[in-house]
Amino acid sequence: MSGGGFGGVWRVHERVFSPAGEALGAVFQRRSVEDLGGGHLRVTQDCTPEARLAEHAMGRFRGHHVFEMTRLGAQRLYHGPAVLGRAVTLGDGGLVGEGIWPALGWAFTSWSVLVEPARQLTGGCFFEHGVPLAVIWGTAQPEEQTHGAPMDERREGETTPGRLASSWGGSALVVGEARCRRTYDGPRLLETTDTRRLERLVTAERPGLRADGTTGGRATVWLGQRFGALTELRSANASGEVTTELEILDSTRGHLVVLRRTMNEATPRGYEVLRLRPEGAP
Repeated sequence: MSGGGFGGVWRVHERVFSPAGEALGAVFQRRSVEDLGGGHLRVTQDCTPEARLAEHAMGRFRGHHVFEMTRLGAQRLYHGPAVLGRAVTLGDGGLVGEGIWPALGWAFTSWSVLVEPARQLTGGCFFEHGVPLAVIWGTAQPEEQTHGAPMDERREGETTPGRLASSWGGSALVVGEARCRRTYDGPRLLETTDTRRLERLVTAERPGLRADGTTGGRATVWLGQRFGALTELRSANASGEVTTELEILDSTRGHLVVLRRTMNEATPRGYEVLRLRPEGAP
């Protein structure tokens, strides 16, 4: 769904989950981004859902989808016909967007982060009449890396960062770059940057996820759901600050990505993009 900043031909393996976190299947995609000049691009997606999605709404993605887009600074505008909407780039290789698929009658939110020059994490959520249909997340790499074959990472690795490594380090993009460190001790998480400290303690995981902690010294409650290696959380505090967080663990290559959007007085205050690796990793 992104189509921004990732030129050429890519192969994508997208995992599909129900809104309750049940794994439903996968969609394999060949995505081509063609530069038309003058900041205009054409995005072509050829999608092949797994057979077990035939009776699910995501089975309707089978086939050939084309849309054009324009780059305007950090903005990306999707002009159709397959996709209408907009997105904003976040630093180098990050993107969040939203819009509609008119032919399907669905709205969507989307995100993508480039974690290596030849590896992207991507995903989003689809809605019909305001009701969530499916949550997806996936991995992508250039077609030459797959030798022209579909990207297939069916074997699920570790889905919980703290079990893969107890300490993670990397960058946090807020306004400019800052160093970031995360440590896990069982259900406890501690995240620090040069200017902020976040603590979280998971207190319940069934049927959803709940965690209590502090952000910048303020008591905060987090509620969410796991979708395999993707965790989606929402939080709020008594000062009226609301945060949405997506955490994606790429255990195959040892990447942990966190995307956060903070709202204050119903206005987006900003985004954060965390790119982390296990400490000591090359």
